[in-house]
Amino acid sequence: AVVSTQSGHYGRVEEWKSDRTRPIKVEFRTAADVETVLRKAHKLKASDEFKKVYLAPDRSAEERAAHSKLVNQMKELIKKDNSKHYFIRDDKIKCTDKK
Repeated sequence: AVVSTQSGHYGRVEEWKSDRTRPIKVEFRTAADVETVLRKAHKLKASDEFKKVYLAPDRSAEERAAHSKLVNQMKELIKKDNSKHYFIRDDKIKCTDKK
């Protein structure tokens, strides 16, 4: 079921399976709302209740393929040198020293 609100629409996607949680798709009315939510998404990790919640922007098939390739490259870098913290920012793999 899709629910409409002042800020957009949301609803579950995929069929229910007992072995996993179904994702929720949220559509915002403005790009500014999307940017605000994604910019603050890292704060969920600090909460015990929401630390397992993951937010991702909507991507086209080409964008998903490119991001998947970056993730696989990043995993290889981590295998070679796990002394650094690797992450993806602006469609590039970046790294910093671990804290």
